[in-house]
Amino acid sequence: MKLLPLLLLSVAFLVQSGSVVAQSKSDTKKKSETVKAKKPVGKKPVAKKPTLLKNPAATMDRKAALTQYATGYSIRTAEYRYTEWGKEGSAGAELYDHKTDPAELVNLANRPDQAAIVKRLSRLLRERIAKSLRAPKGVRQIRFSNRRRVR
Repeated sequence: MKLLPLLLLSVAFLVQSGSVVAQSKSDTKKKSETVKAKKPVGKKPVAKKPTLLKNPAATMDRKAALTQYATGYSIRTAEYRYTEWGKEGSAGAELYDHKTDPAELVNLANRPDQAAIVKRLSRLLRERIAKSLRAPKGVRQIRFSNRRRVR
């Protein structure tokens, strides 16, 4: 039985499915964005291992990790997770303080005393979304559009 391809597939799925938390010997945690690393049969991996996974003590130039699920985009900082649903938050927003509410049970997005934090994180989120939509130099970006007809 060939377990290695199954193991590689499992690891690729785990890496694709969410944020990676790298942990150093000093037990400091740093967030990293989702990494898509696919290995075509008989070829080298398409994506290189991120610096943070190679060296957990490395510093990152980003202050937050960006994720996307369905119609929502989230930004995760050391203290907060902020999500906007729909186009530019038209379907709602969520703000959770991970220092006081790590289980994300209390949405702070509509509280007046959190307006400055919401404004700052919303601006950061939109900047990161715009940056993520630009292809890196020398890379042709493919845009997916669902062309299936559903009746």
